Amino acid sequence: MSKLIVLRGNSGSGKSTVAKELQRKFGRNTMLISQDVVRREMPLMIFRCLKSQMSAMQ
Repeated sequence: MSKLIVLRGNSGSGKSTVAKELQRKFGRNTMLISQDVVRREMPLMIFRCLKSQMSAMQ
């Protein structure tokens, strides 16, 4: 079963440290995705996916 774990907190609160420890614990098939990637790139990826789906429907 797939899981999504989201870590939030103030700067310097230890999010990256916890994320790396979780990745070590869960091992392979895990990803660390930075906030910058989510904020900057995910909207474009979603747009492209929706555009592709819409084109396939025509």
